[in-house]
Amino acid sequence: MGELDEARRLFRLVLHRGDEQYWDGAEYHLGCIEMGLGNSAAAYAHFSECLRLNPTHNKARRALNKPARYREVDSNVYESTEPAGTTKVLFVLFGNLAHVVNAIPIVVALRKKFDCETAWLTSPGYAALARASLTGAVHHTKSRGIIPWNWIHAHGFTHVFFPEPEANHEEWEQSGLHAIDFMAKKCAVDIEAHRSRLKPGPDAVSEAEEFLRQFGLTRKSFITASRSDGEGRHWPNSNLIAVAQQIDIPTVLFGRKGEPEIPASIACLDKPLDVIALLIGWSCFYLGLDYGVSWLATTTDTPMAIFFDPRGHDRRRGLRDVLRGEKDSIREFDIYTNVDRVLGYIESAGVRLGHPYPADVPRLSNVRVSDDYSDTPSRVQ
Repeated sequence: MGELDEARRLFRLVLHRGDEQYWDGAEYHLGCIEMGLGNSAAAYAHFSECLRLNPTHNKARRALNKPARYREVDSNVYESTEPAGTTKVLFVLFGNLAHVVNAIPIVVALRKKFDCETAWLTSPGYAALARASLTGAVHHTKSRGIIPWNWIHAHGFTHVFFPEPEANHEEWEQSGLHAIDFMAKKCAVDIEAHRSRLKPGPDAVSEAEEFLRQFGLTRKSFITASRSDGEGRHWPNSNLIAVAQQIDIPTVLFGRKGEPEIPASIACLDKPLDVIALLIGWSCFYLGLDYGVSWLATTTDTPMAIFFDPRGHDRRRGLRDVLRGEKDSIREFDIYTNVDRVLGYIESAGVRLGHPYPADVPRLSNVRVSDDYSDTPSRVQ
């Protein structure tokens, strides 16, 4: 008892240090200590905080995900141990954006395999996007990484799949598969298509149409683009500015509040993901990175160009190859590609190119728009 008390004191000291990289480990070890002392409620709180700090901490997740009425038939794949008259499938995926988009064909395949009601459990920020896939009911929980087994049992789910790549990190790395193929393997399904499709609801359509009215835009009369998220190397923002200045139509730029403004563009800030997907679909061209928002662009028929960092890049995992050629109008450029080459491809896609705008000619620059959007999907308590 004395050794555990001393260990608990030391790990609590770690949480008062300024170096946050050690906090998740300290929370995990505190959870183990409390579990050893028989304090299950305190252990649960520490494991939960560990996952909040580090959603990929699989030891903490496993300590929490020990359901009483389900058996684990494979890592993070569960079946009810109780007899059930009706089969119900729950697909658990908390996100990132790419994985949520990639998961849509998996859920379609699960519905076909089990021929039953299939539902999502995801994070609040991805609920509207999952709903736009029209693949089943969508629930959300703020407790990222924690599977609410009592809620699942109360709703009668008989099969639970949690194929999230980060939650199965070691298995995913060893497989060498792209996320979509790894999730399909975890769920033991064959997918008929790798490309996802979305049909946002009327609220998203109204919000997107209001954005067009606000800036005098019409469908297919503008291009869309997403900027760097500040991580890693990327196509320079100065090149994006040059593109916006040399085409004859407006450029709508997706971003977040607080990011530096990009001249010669219409800033579209903090929009819901289903609204962004609509705006990309209504544009005549899309420019972006080889991850993030660009996965939304793959769900549309809009021609697109994306930029990748050639350092360590695996072309077999490029968007075009991952989609098995199901969308042809994707051009992949490395981040060193010059503006003229990109403009040539945009022009080949039917976008009108103009002449560079003189500095003294007013443009649609420094225009910003954002909304506080409240999505109200069914919520897990």
